[in-house]
Amino acid sequence: MRCEMCTRRLGGREIAHGIRYGVSDPENDLFLPSKDSAYTVICQTCGESILRQIYSRLNKSTSTKYHL
Repeated sequence: MRCEMCTRRLGGREIAHGIRYGVSDPENDLFLPSKDSAYTVICQTCGESILRQIYSRLNKSTSTKYHL
């Protein structure tokens, strides 16, 4: 399997991130992935880079409302 961002081949017990799309359920504070959403698989390095970008854009006053 390869990382879908950098195309590096993922090793046997290597940590990977799986991303799906869906909707949020604010009443229950849940993320509900779409049934037709396949995982986008990325390596740990690319996953950490994406998380850094997301966290750097969050407004500090609302950051407690978001769960990744």
